[in-house]
Amino acid sequence: MLIGDCPNLRPIPSLDGPSSLTELEIEKVGEGWSRLLPNMLQSNVSLCSLTILNIPDLIWIQDDSLGRLNCLRELAIGGFSEKLQEFPGSSSIRYLSASLLVLKLTGWEKLKSLPHQLQFLTALEELTIEGFQGVEAFPEWLGNLSSLKRLYLSGFGKLKSLPHQLHLPSTLEELTIDNFHEIEALPDSFRNLSSLGCLSIQFCDKLMYLPSVDVMRSLSKLIRMNIEGCPLLETRCERESGPEWSKISHIPFVNINDWLI
Repeated sequence: MLIGDCPNLRPIPSLDGPSSLTELEIEKVGEGWSRLLPNMLQSNVSLCSLTILNIPDLIWIQDDSLGRLNCLRELAIGGFSEKLQEFPGSSSIRYLSASLLVLKLTGWEKLKSLPHQLQFLTALEELTIEGFQGVEAFPEWLGNLSSLKRLYLSGFGKLKSLPHQLHLPSTLEELTIDNFHEIEALPDSFRNLSSLGCLSIQFCDKLMYLPSVDVMRSLSKLIRMNIEGCPLLETRCERESGPEWSKISHIPFVNINDWLI
């Protein structure tokens, strides 16, 4: 069931408790839908895919509401009331540790940290974290996500640098860094990404430096690199002449603004 892009749509009482859904998506709807969520989640224990996004009046999710969804494989959640200083319902995320494979988490400016309960999602294979503009540091526990293969990080506008001790899972095969407007360099801690096959860097206005030559060349499985909307880095990665070129010249496929160089 998909209910979305209807900002003026009010709740439909008859939808208060359908019980046979395997997919449910509620996104960009009018006020009042947040009141239906507890019953909808409680009665749909067979859900495999759940999206709850951009519901501005949502201020609370029952602590155990997600914990009942033992079949849940994909979850997209967030974009709630910007008055909130904590992510609602995060305490129940840990109960999905055995089942959840794909998670998209959308934050807002007042959130100063990522929900620490994410560290328990050891079966997670794909993680998107976006819109946490107030976060100024990444937690060490990101490295605990031992099954993670794809990581998409976007919209950390206040993050001025990535720490040299940044610990990302060595299982990562794809990493995307998007809309980091303040960072100037990527850290040498990328060295541990021994499984990385694709690195994408997008819309990082001030980014100038990739990890060192030794680190970039140690990423033996890296076969594709995409750079888009990063004017300073693009200039420095110009073929043969750019000061960063030696760091990427060994990569088979390097795309800058969708052009293969």
